[in-house]
Amino acid sequence: MKISKRELRTIIKEEMEAAQAAAPAPKQKSDVAAVSKKLEKTSGLDKLLGRISNRAEFEQILGALIDAASANVDGNDVILGIKNVLAAKRKGKG
Repeated sequence: MKISKRELRTIIKEEMEAAQAAAPAPKQKSDVAAVSKKLEKTSGLDKLLGRISNRAEFEQILGALIDAASANVDGNDVILGIKNVLAAKRKGKG
């Protein structure tokens, strides 16, 4: 039985998608989990963040969040972390 390139690509794509769906999500560190849980419980936060409507506002709120979250983190680690998040966003993982 011969499999065409097209069929092989389809099979590989389906298997890769299934593997990605089955892969467990990366676990959050306990501090991140605690902050995330608190943010989820903060009433009205989604509504407030939903009011951010342009790039300038987004950059301002992102800067404020980075400043608040990076108070105890080395500056180089902050930059590397931002680069990693950006790379993940570009790949569509975030």
